[in-house]
Amino acid sequence: MDETLLVPAGKELYALSAADGSEQWTVAGDAEMWLVPRPVDGTVVVGGGKERLRGLSLEDGSERWTYEGGALDRNAATVADTTAFVGSRDGRVIAIDVTDGSERWTFDTEKPVRGGMAVHSGHVYPSTTGNRVYALTTGDGTERWQWKAPAGGEIMPLGASWPSTMGLGQSLYAAYAGRLFALSTSDGTEQWRTVTELTSMVLQQSGDTIFVTGDGLSDTGGGNSGAASYGALQAFRQRDGRERWSETFTEDLEHPPVIGESTVFAGTEEGMVHAFEKRDGSEAWTFETETGRQPGVVLDGDTVYVGTLR
Repeated sequence: MDETLLVPAGKELYALSAADGSEQWTVAGDAEMWLVPRPVDGTVVVGGGKERLRGLSLEDGSERWTYEGGALDRNAATVADTTAFVGSRDGRVIAIDVTDGSERWTFDTEKPVRGGMAVHSGHVYPSTTGNRVYALTTGDGTERWQWKAPAGGEIMPLGASWPSTMGLGQSLYAAYAGRLFALSTSDGTEQWRTVTELTSMVLQQSGDTIFVTGDGLSDTGGGNSGAASYGALQAFRQRDGRERWSETFTEDLEHPPVIGESTVFAGTEEGMVHAFEKRDGSEAWTFETETGRQPGVVLDGDTVYVGTLR
């Protein structure tokens, strides 16, 4: 089987050949499809409709299992090893076995779980609308520690909406109310904080840099605070929170950028794709998708794939 691109589009999920774009299979749902990154052992985890998760065969799209837990948050799902960690709006973290869809454990957070969860060295780190970050063991959900943010905003942890857990080391990163925090993964103590000037933040990490996407740097970039769109991007040094560079967009980003080995790729809502040098934020190139809107970017090796609404 050729290398496969998975493309959720409305109520359908398409599997396309990366070599020539030919359609390999299509699966339909009863609501908008959303995709949990990274297939495991040939199983693709998707959500959509009736607040459920489905495990599909990467080879042909056939359904392997279904999990219906109720109140699942589509932006609070992360796959690590053979477990999918899912947050719920009724205040739970749920660990689901990706191989068969069985429930491994649940943890009660009392408040709704928001955003994607970082996973590192045997622990998963969810956050809640009650401004708390939890450290739970991945094996059985035992609480190791919790951290409550100062009053003034809502926490968005590393990988919120688009999970990324590479290279966490000894630090976990959480952003809220225009501030970025570094916490010790061992006990949750604060290591440093810095002002980001952004709201509605999503965090991504690559190498020794933390990338923060959000609104707020400029009236011309974004300005739609609280919505699922982002008008600015800042890069901070991982060890101390020092800003490395920033970029403001004249149109919102509908999706956080994709971080490559040396390049950052971002698509704006009116159809432009920008490529920036990761080290200093200088623009490497731009591409206009003509009639396309809200382009989503997928990076595979040295090839960038762009999907649009039309």
